[in-house]
Amino acid sequence: MERALTTAAIDIVLGYFRRTLFRTPDPKPDRTAERTLGVLDQLARDDPATHAALASLRAWPDDPAALALLSQRVAASVQHHRRFKRDLSRSLGSTGPGPRRFLAAAGPVLLVVVAALGGWSGAYLRGHTTLLDVETTLTSADGWTYRVSEAHLKTSPAAPGRRYLYLDITVENRRDDREAPAIGFHFAREATTLAAGCGAQQTGWFRPIVPGWCVSRSAGLFGRDPSCSGGPIPAGGRSKVRCVDAYLVDDGFDLTTLRVYHSGGRVTEIPTST
Repeated sequence: MERALTTAAIDIVLGYFRRTLFRTPDPKPDRTAERTLGVLDQLARDDPATHAALASLRAWPDDPAALALLSQRVAASVQHHRRFKRDLSRSLGSTGPGPRRFLAAAGPVLLVVVAALGGWSGAYLRGHTTLLDVETTLTSADGWTYRVSEAHLKTSPAAPGRRYLYLDITVENRRDDREAPAIGFHFAREATTLAAGCGAQQTGWFRPIVPGWCVSRSAGLFGRDPSCSGGPIPAGGRSKVRCVDAYLVDDGFDLTTLRVYHSGGRVTEIPTST
């Protein structure tokens, strides 16, 4: 039901953005979409990542990185915030078919994103499989143990001449008797490649990662979350996480210049692939 609710909400909002962009209004679906968008806008007021994703999708409803980011944030909020889940459900259920019917009609991209966020194991998103990855074992400060895949680095179109930067990573809970909390990851670039104040300094909000490297300025650095983290991981299970960097890059950006770190407990570099 939670996956269906997330998929239905995003499918409705994307349809509304497309109709608005191409000036093809449809009064009844638009009313449902406006109610749903109102709930998401409430979430965006307290969550800069949701705000950024919605802003991008309003301009380009087929932006895959923004879609993945919005799906991640909505799915997490549906799972962990009862009031948000109730309000979102009401926005969908007051008119038109319910979330289960929307799930059946949702596009394949949404289904893949929600399946990945739900922690299903296997090959998703361009056919990657962790069986061939260099895997890293991580231990958090409070003793949880995880195994993570390589961070698969990709870009997708943003503004003309610019691209979004994102990674996909699979996290496995090594405990088979209980759910493990989420863990976080950070993008990093050499300090010389970005403007001053990029976050490499050891003052203010930014904790040092590695001297000379700039950590991502994703919104979570100012709040509860790190640059990117998935939801809780089921006992003995895996979660697929997509992280979207706050910085845009130029077309032709060299992905091999990036690093990815886990900073819980001790700083660990995660192997990357492109």
